[in-house]
Amino acid sequence: MHRFGLLLLTGTLAAAITDTHVHFANLQLFNYSQNWVHTSHHPIDYVSDSSDMNKLGTVNDIVFMQASVVTSEAVNEVSWVSSMFSNSTTKPRVNLGAIVGYASVENGAEVEDEILQLLSASGGKLRGIRRILDPIDDDYCWFTKNPKFSEGLAVVAKHGLLFELLTRSGEQFNCTYDFFANQAPKNLTVVLQHLGNPNMTIPGDKANFDNWLSYISRMSSLPNTVLKVSGVPERAALGWNSFSQGQVQPFLEAAITHFGYKRSFFGGNWFVVTTFSTYSRWSQILDSVLTDLHCTQDDRTALLTDNAKRIYNF
Repeated sequence: MHRFGLLLLTGTLAAAITDTHVHFANLQLFNYSQNWVHTSHHPIDYVSDSSDMNKLGTVNDIVFMQASVVTSEAVNEVSWVSSMFSNSTTKPRVNLGAIVGYASVENGAEVEDEILQLLSASGGKLRGIRRILDPIDDDYCWFTKNPKFSEGLAVVAKHGLLFELLTRSGEQFNCTYDFFANQAPKNLTVVLQHLGNPNMTIPGDKANFDNWLSYISRMSSLPNTVLKVSGVPERAALGWNSFSQGQVQPFLEAAITHFGYKRSFFGGNWFVVTTFSTYSRWSQILDSVLTDLHCTQDDRTALLTDNAKRIYNF
C-alpha cells in the first residue's frame, strides 16, 4: 500500500483525505439559532456517510466547524466536540485535527475573553474562528462600517487563529474584498469558504458568474487568503441531487485555478451536504473535475491532505 492510499486502475492514488468542514450537532445540549438544525448528527454518522468516497480517497482527519451561533453555547460546543474525541471509549475512527469555534468578532477587543475560553475548552485544538457575515437590518456590508470588527479580527490574529469567511450574497462581494484588502489585519489568514459562496443554481447566467469570478480573482490576489473547496451541492441544487457536474465545473475550475493547488483544500460540509445530495456524489464530482484539470498526484495530495494540515497546523 502506498502511503497515500491504494493505487487505482486509472493510475490515480486515492488520498488520505483531510476534511476541513465537518459539523456535529446535539439537540439535547444546544439550541441552534433559527432552528436550522432539526436532527442530531454525531461522529458515528459522519464516519458512515463518508465511508464511500468513490475514487477520491478515505477521510483520516477532520476539522470541526462550529454549528451553533449562540454566543452562550460556543464554549460548551467546543468542549463537547473535544471530549468526544479525547474519550478512548467513544473516540471515532477519524482523527480530530482542529476545531473552528464561534465568537462575536464584532465586539472588538472584548472578544478576547471568548477566544481565551474557547482555547481552554478545545484541548489545544482551536485553530480558527467563524462569524458568518449574515446581513444585519438588510445591510449586507455592515462589518465594513463597524470599526470594532477589525479590532476583533486583530484579536483573532493575535492568538494565531484563522478567520473563516462566509458571505451570504453576491451583493457582499465588492465590500468584502475592499474590507479584507484595506481594513482587516494583514497578519490574519482568511479562509474563503465554499468557493466564496456563489449562486450556482442558474447555469448560463453570465452576469452572475462574472460577478463571482471578479470576486474570486481579487480575493486570490490577497496573499493571506486561502480557498476552501466546499459547499458545492448546497449552492447548486434546488432540490434533492438536482445539479450536474457541468453546472458546477466552471466554478470549481475557476476557483482552483485562481488560488492554485497550494492554497486550496477540501471541505465536505457534512452534515449540511446531506440535505442537498450525498457526500459520495460530491466527492465523485470533485474527483472528475480534478481529472479534467489534469491534476497531478502531487497536486491532489496537496489539495486533499497536505494543505489543510499545514494551514490548520496539525
